[in-house]
Amino acid sequence: MTKVKFITSTFALLFGIFIFGASLIMSSQVKLHNSPKVSERKFYVGERILPDHVLYPLLMVADKIILNVSSGNRKIYVKIRLADDRLYSAIKLLEKNQESLALSTMTKSQKYLITASQDFLGSKTKSEIVRKDLLIALNDNVLGIEKCQREFKNIDASSISDLLIESNSLIEEIKD
Repeated sequence: MTKVKFITSTFALLFGIFIFGASLIMSSQVKLHNSPKVSERKFYVGERILPDHVLYPLLMVADKIILNVSSGNRKIYVKIRLADDRLYSAIKLLEKNQESLALSTMTKSQKYLITASQDFLGSKTKSEIVRKDLLIALNDNVLGIEKCQREFKNIDASSISDLLIESNSLIEEIKD
């Protein structure tokens, strides 16, 4: 009987934490002084969870945990995957006309590739396979950013040019 009580109380506790977290997220979305909102978190089912989803912060926590327990070349590959995920999310956000959030997400994608490149360049043993995969990821990211750059209509996306310059300089540095 104590096993059933333990499972029930654990479930109740997790459910309570979920309700509390969801209410915190929802209350943080309240408009102050009729100011326009940059983005709004929504709850939807049956689609990939994007940065506009209520549960997205939980995915970010999971990503941070995976990143923190990784090391060496594995950490570089995790950052490449996270960068790819963020770029895909930015493309989907642009399709939903959420340009500000898309630009922020695209910048986060770039940040992951920059730190992956720094990790590679700072490592003592530079694997040629990792170099090749990192160059592929950087080139794919540049192509994705260039494609997205044309989609911004309502906000100033001039910072995208800086992202492209930074990516191209990283590509050259890693090639050498």
